[in-house]
Amino acid sequence: MLQAPPPDAAATRRVILVLGVAGFASTFGFRLIDPLIPDIARDYGVSLATAATLATSYALTYAFAQPILGPVGDVIGKARLIRIGTALLAVALVATAFAPNFGVLSVVRALSGVAAGRFLFAILAAQLTGTIGAGLLATSLGWRGVMLVAAAVAAAAFGATMLGLKPRPAANRAPFAIGSVVERYREVFANRRAVPLCAIVAIEGVLAMGAQPFVAAILQERNPVGALEA
Repeated sequence: MLQAPPPDAAATRRVILVLGVAGFASTFGFRLIDPLIPDIARDYGVSLATAATLATSYALTYAFAQPILGPVGDVIGKARLIRIGTALLAVALVATAFAPNFGVLSVVRALSGVAAGRFLFAILAAQLTGTIGAGLLATSLGWRGVMLVAAAVAAAAFGATMLGLKPRPAANRAPFAIGSVVERYREVFANRRAVPLCAIVAIEGVLAMGAQPFVAAILQERNPVGALEA
């Protein structure tokens, strides 16, 4: 009986590394906005509460895009979707740095959330690096410079996906059909635990992310600290 050939260990490690870089880039831009909220509010002449909506817009579009991006990835190929996502993320972050007003900034920030993807270890590392790195860089580059650094990270991730991810041939992908997408989600929610689980995760997201954008503002209001200390 013929045995299946062993997987190419080097190729597997390369794919994991590329996905890690892409996941890091997508989440690096997530939490870096938190210590920059007071600077952005002063720059555009808006309230802290208004500036804090930049964190909300990214998080909401990041979350609501997931059920859509899954079926899209099945149709065009996941490797191709990751490439497109990292490229759009880099462009959106550059646009964020040069946004002429707060309205444009809000739109491109939301688009950044749509373009972002996920990879667990890289996400956790990027959340820590993004927040700390943003505070450190803001002291010398300003918040716009921080966005350009994040754009460079996303551009590097796009380059890695171009070199390390090989899309499957179109013939091996199923054609897009709304019915099949609905059927898959119906199968998921047929499990009685799915709805309460989604509700718990939603509450977790609100509790974990709702207060963080205001931490820097509160610290700067009560003490003479900058973005780095915050």
